[in-house]
Amino acid sequence: MRSFSKKLAFVLAAAMVVTAFAPAAQAKAAEDFSLNRTSYILYTNENSVNMKGSETLADGLTGNVNSYDFNLANKPADWNTAYTYKWASSDAKIATVATGGVVTAKSVGKVVISCTITEKATGNVAATLKADVQVKANADDVEIYAADGNDYDGVKVAPGKIDFNRNMYDEAGNKTNKQGTYVTDYTKWVVEPANAGVTVDQSNGVVTVSESANGEFTVYAYTYQSDKYNQATATSNKVTFTVGEASFDVKQINATKFTLKFDAPVKSLATSDVTMVKRLELTTGNYDYPQAVKAVALAADGMSAEVTLFSALAHNSKYIISVNGYEDLPFTASLGNPARIEISAKDALGGEVLTTNKPAEILVKYFDEKDVEVTPANPTVIFRLENRSTDGSFYLAGKNLTIKKEGVAATVIAEYQGRIENGKRVGQLDTQRTFVAVAQAPVVVKDLAGKTVTDWNNPSMTMRLNSGSKKLQVKFSKTDNTTTDALTAGSTFDNYKVSFTALDPSIAVISNTGDITAFKTGNASFYVNLAEKQSNGTWGTANPVAVVDVTVQAKETFAYTTINNNASITVGTAAGFNTGSFQLAGVDSYGAAWPITSGVTLKCTTDGFAEQDFASAVTVSYADNKANINVNASDILAVLTAKNAAPAAGEAAILFFSATYNNYVVDFSVMIQVPGAADGNYIQVVASTDSIDALRIKENNKTGVKSISFEVFEMNNAVKVDTLDYVAYPASASAVSEGTYCYKVTKDGKDVTSAVKAGNKVTVALSTFEADANGVNVVKYLGDGTYEFALYQCYGSGENAVLVQEYSSVINVYTSDAGTYYVAGDLVNNKVASATDDAILACFNINDRNNKPVLKNGTKNSEAKYDTFKVTKTAVAEAGYVYVEKITFYESVGDANVAYVVNVDTVLHIGQ
Repeated sequence: MRSFSKKLAFVLAAAMVVTAFAPAAQAKAAEDFSLNRTSYILYTNENSVNMKGSETLADGLTGNVNSYDFNLANKPADWNTAYTYKWASSDAKIATVATGGVVTAKSVGKVVISCTITEKATGNVAATLKADVQVKANADDVEIYAADGNDYDGVKVAPGKIDFNRNMYDEAGNKTNKQGTYVTDYTKWVVEPANAGVTVDQSNGVVTVSESANGEFTVYAYTYQSDKYNQATATSNKVTFTVGEASFDVKQINATKFTLKFDAPVKSLATSDVTMVKRLELTTGNYDYPQAVKAVALAADGMSAEVTLFSALAHNSKYIISVNGYEDLPFTASLGNPARIEISAKDALGGEVLTTNKPAEILVKYFDEKDVEVTPANPTVIFRLENRSTDGSFYLAGKNLTIKKEGVAATVIAEYQGRIENGKRVGQLDTQRTFVAVAQAPVVVKDLAGKTVTDWNNPSMTMRLNSGSKKLQVKFSKTDNTTTDALTAGSTFDNYKVSFTALDPSIAVISNTGDITAFKTGNASFYVNLAEKQSNGTWGTANPVAVVDVTVQAKETFAYTTINNNASITVGTAAGFNTGSFQLAGVDSYGAAWPITSGVTLKCTTDGFAEQDFASAVTVSYADNKANINVNASDILAVLTAKNAAPAAGEAAILFFSATYNNYVVDFSVMIQVPGAADGNYIQVVASTDSIDALRIKENNKTGVKSISFEVFEMNNAVKVDTLDYVAYPASASAVSEGTYCYKVTKDGKDVTSAVKAGNKVTVALSTFEADANGVNVVKYLGDGTYEFALYQCYGSGENAVLVQEYSSVINVYTSDAGTYYVAGDLVNNKVASATDDAILACFNINDRNNKPVLKNGTKNSEAKYDTFKVTKTAVAEAGYVYVEKITFYESVGDANVAYVVNVDTVLHIGQ
């Protein structure tokens, strides 16, 4: 029994030993299990150029970067028999995991891969292992661009820095520019050619263009998974730019315009970027005279620009054109004799398409042998028809062609008679063009019972604000295919009565007789109504059957004065002295002739002489709706001689005249040439200051009146010899003597010579006291801007004479605006008992800049300085409306007033 007991005890002990040791083995295994990696980066692009990793990488990357095999590390000997393994992905849309731990990327994002280890014997979880996996996309496309938003591709650039950024796209087209969070973003920047003065910072894409760089350079970028790979996933677009001086070409258009053509796009081009000088090559040396640029219009593609000059070029004269950043370009102007002419029709519907029964003015242009337009102010051309019309379907009256039938064609021949040289006629030219007519397209409107508005008495349907009222008339086509006579409001036909209704009375209203009264510019619309007669003899409801649109144009006003035959004249020659003549013409705001029958005033200033010194030498007469200005050179020379100022042999005296009409000024010059050889003198224009502040009214009720002045000196070897004689800019060059000097003063390109006081100096007063449109004495300012005094000289004579800007001086004026109100006007009542000023003022409240009332419900501010109010209005009592355009009130300051305008732009109803 004992022996058995000992044996059983030993077995039990052995069993206990086994039982005790088993848990210890499991615990050790759970601690030792691990994954070969706890994080990894995969890529969605299975076909990426970097699909395979490299076994030589420092971090041990191997296999396909689109998938990775997570293995167990520190495994016990019985790992494969004692345990089971379950792999899982926290988001299978981003990455999946297969049995055995192979993880495959599906889409961009972050996912957790886990492996759960379970004992086979007990079913207990021995360990759960996890790894973080980030899925990126290889960049499939890369776009580089400048951080400043400019497009540098194909552009000329200056030395400096260009900061390039990049956008990256995956295969699905998703875009990002965030570093390292979405797609591979290791970037290598490239500049070609290398080591030629243009470099790029690999850390940020900043390109540096050095002063030594010259030529064409290309910038682009490669994108890699990382710096461990040597093959790019994507290549960016290329940006190619030019560094250094580039070239341009020039094509002259006419006497004052030419086109610049660049070899690469230009981003911006200001007027100040283009300069031009006239090169005079004399025996005493070469002299450059500025040619003022008026405007520069850069084409949308940056490849060309149209340049407009203030004064005309001279035929066969040499010029140097400079464009900022480009090589200077020598250029010879062409304004030769006509070599080709072309004709067109004014207001044509198309190039050769005219409107039936509407006279079309035939226009002509001349071009010289270099295809530069040389059309004179009054072309001498004869028009005739190739064939006469036997049935009167077309005819030519002077230069107006009328085609009366639709579809009829007429061929016009234009003949230029040329010129007389050595007693023979030379340079005759002719051309022809065929025109065809179509009917004016009828206005299509709503049809009501077979009655349709088809046309009216004014096909263009336009009216001007100061042209008085216009009567609206319509015609109706009836069911029997006949057409009514022209009808207006109140007219009847058959059983119908016509009326009109204004859709927008703020622009224009219409009376019960069809008279349209316009208040302001814009498109006014009117209903055309028809009322049907009832069986009891009354009229039924007026129903709209059409809408008529009327364009209201601005007032017809005097626009400008021009000298239409010559810009300057020479009234003295080696053969003696004669009388020169100018014709001063007026033009309205729509380009039509404005008669000048009186009222032209003349000024003439030259150094040391008042204008009355030359009164006997200049007279004005009126004929053909023009002012004829006659200049007698002998009388002028006599005055100069009496003053001991007559030009010596080989010299010339130049007088500058300004003719004023309706406050518009045109300038012309007269040169008296005395026989003899010219010396080498040149001219300099001197301004009183480089810039000036013109003071407006200040808080202390003081006024500041300032002026600028210009003076012209004749120079010899940089020494002032004497002040130069000059006169105002003329109108036409053909009657001006060669070499004549004329002056013009402009503000921001607009002629302000009327504000000039002439004497020994040309003085521009920047502030004056004058009566305004309401007759109130106010202080007025020319205001801030760029003022230019320009001096012109006449080259050539007769028809070939042109005025060329030789010298100029420019100053900038800055004004203080402390006295200007910020005013507010509020409408408090839209009805008035009558259209009187007081009744209208009672409808408005006006506050000053301090928000204090200037006018409240018709009650004026008690301060005397706000006592004067003026209303600009148009009343149409019959229609029951008054249009209030503006209210002007005045602040008393010292001896003058400052006018403040409140633009009301409101229609009030008349009546309670």
